[in-house]
Amino acid sequence: MVFGQHLILQELVLAPAAEQLPTFDGWLMARVAEGVGYWLEPDSSPTQLNPGDGFVASLDVAGRVRASQLDPVKLQYFTIQPYDLEGLLTVVEWHRLEVARRKHPVPVRFFKHMDAIGQKFSRLTGLAHTEQLPLRCALLQLWAAATTDFPVEDPDHVHGGNKLRARFWQLLSRMTRMELCFSAPQELALRINCSERHFRGLFRKEFGVSMHAYQSALRVSFDLALPRVVAAKPSRPRRAARRFAVPAAQVSPELDREEINQAAAGRPLVRSQKRHGQRKPKAATPG
Repeated sequence: MVFGQHLILQELVLAPAAEQLPTFDGWLMARVAEGVGYWLEPDSSPTQLNPGDGFVASLDVAGRVRASQLDPVKLQYFTIQPYDLEGLLTVVEWHRLEVARRKHPVPVRFFKHMDAIGQKFSRLTGLAHTEQLPLRCALLQLWAAATTDFPVEDPDHVHGGNKLRARFWQLLSRMTRMELCFSAPQELALRINCSERHFRGLFRKEFGVSMHAYQSALRVSFDLALPRVVAAKPSRPRRAARRFAVPAAQVSPELDREEINQAAAGRPLVRSQKRHGQRKPKAATPG
């Protein structure tokens, strides 16, 4: 995982004919402040970037920026890490930006200096105190406006006239993943006027895993229920992958309820010996 400066304006200067893309984890929004550059991507024609022009790219992008042969290029950019926006993004927004992005690669989106986004970006770069909260909020709003319709096609949210499915996604569009993590299925089922069993089946159909598995994976991701287990067991590749890389919607947690309760209470992890095929040692015989 790359630890970048989330929502902090930064600069990168490319020497003539140099090629580079700022290192980022999540999303990148950049503009050309000085010089002329070109966006290069395999199997695509170069896109010229004049002063004030810019682009929005996701982590999957395979392109880079190249400076002209004559002059250097100065880039102004900031990065957005969706994992740092927990509590702000709703379940639907997270699904659209992260889960659906893995299914449907998002192309780089360009904007010109005369576009509304380009003009606002230019104004923000001229402000002082680049690390203060008002500017970071403005940068977040700029990125949100630029990614409103990402991805272009999202078939997972097309309910096709199914009213229950429409109510299901409408409910999730008003909840953050943190709220979903600690919500009871019977409570959510009541809010969309269906039975708990029907809600659980619909959740599994939409996300590919049970609601219990999804919530357990979220707790691991949030470091709320299992902080001690994750920290004490770094050698377990599956758990480490689930914590840092694997999307929660694709994870089936391997811990049972007893182990989760032990970790949440701060007690040492005691695994069931019968479950793991181990025999309980016999007590020593007196004498």
